[in-house]
Amino acid sequence: MKTLYFECFSGISGDMTIGALLDLGASKEKLTQAIQSLYIDGFEIDIKSTQKCGITATKFDVILKTDQPHDHGHHDHDHGHHDHDHDHGDAIEHHHRGLSEITKIISNAKISDRAKKLALDMFDIIAEAEAKVHNLPKHEVHFHEVGAIDSIIDIVGIAVCIDDLNADAHVFSTLYEGQGHVYCQHGKVPVPAPATLEMAVKYGIPLKITQTQSELITPTGAAFVASINTKFSSMPQGTIKAVGMGAGTKDFAHANILRVYMIEENTSLQNENTDTVLLIETNIDDTSGEHLGYAMDRLFEKGALDVYYTPVFMKKNRPAYTLSVICEKSLETDIIKAVFEHTTAIGIRKQELDRVKMQRSFETISTELGDVVLKHCSYKDVKKTYFEYESIRKCAQANNLGLHEVENRISLIKK
Repeated sequence: MKTLYFECFSGISGDMTIGALLDLGASKEKLTQAIQSLYIDGFEIDIKSTQKCGITATKFDVILKTDQPHDHGHHDHDHGHHDHDHDHGDAIEHHHRGLSEITKIISNAKISDRAKKLALDMFDIIAEAEAKVHNLPKHEVHFHEVGAIDSIIDIVGIAVCIDDLNADAHVFSTLYEGQGHVYCQHGKVPVPAPATLEMAVKYGIPLKITQTQSELITPTGAAFVASINTKFSSMPQGTIKAVGMGAGTKDFAHANILRVYMIEENTSLQNENTDTVLLIETNIDDTSGEHLGYAMDRLFEKGALDVYYTPVFMKKNRPAYTLSVICEKSLETDIIKAVFEHTTAIGIRKQELDRVKMQRSFETISTELGDVVLKHCSYKDVKKTYFEYESIRKCAQANNLGLHEVENRISLIKK
């Protein structure tokens, strides 16, 4: 199974994505032919090698007729109602393109149906976000001529490169974003830009706000993630076959690159039923046993997979307990909130853990003592069968017997 993993520690934009995918091995020839088939002019394409903080990466640029490279890798917006800082003079007529016109351009392009669908989905997501931000019907959203050229090329370019690489899955890290502001046609707006934020909210894109005083996630980048992603996580397990580096335009204290990994996932591990869970821990030295027990009950109610306490000694040899909670990553916020609400903790630690589970199936059998649920577990050639506790407990209560007696009788029936 071939997976593309996008490491977005410097955000994501259209030009960075194309650069990374080309660096990873996507066909430059197919990209060039696709862009030529759009039959729009007023620009040239520049693809070159550059360095960011000493790291070599591929830079993809759209150069307009003014011979100024468009800085669409983290600065101003490349579509929507937004203008740019460039002085385009009279070289390009400044009119607007509507979504229907852009849809026609992409539909007539000589690219695969799969690439067309991805490109059209991305534009639709952007238009939808812009419509929400500006309180307009989606069909009334217009893209400024200069921005439309950049957006069409970036979005079609991404779609063609993704189609060419033909991965089975696409996984993204948390998207890092900066702060501050950017300029658009309507004036100064905060980072994250409103359209980008709207996409993050609607499509559940996790953002991490950093101290970088710049926009790191462009709406094009956010639309790509929203249109193709099915999973946000740490890097999947498997063999790394290739790595692609796409460069942004600006220079920061960190390397302004998008890194994309081509990973051959380990199917044998997948067959072992693996997943990733979160371990949340805190040390508690000033709480009674009753309160610890109550906190455990509340955490299980919130969906924790497991909760346990470990006796420890803290500073000054104070006896204490480490509270450990294992949960699904989707429950992180709820579990942390519950820990703070129901314990005296004022800080927690967390880490992701890879988990291997035995395959499980359930069987209900009827006995003279009542229905009993059996849990069958297997891993390769190892097989185990257990009684589900709740069904045994009900049988014991109904027949006024001890648990061992019920288990012994049912074991004889099974034989």
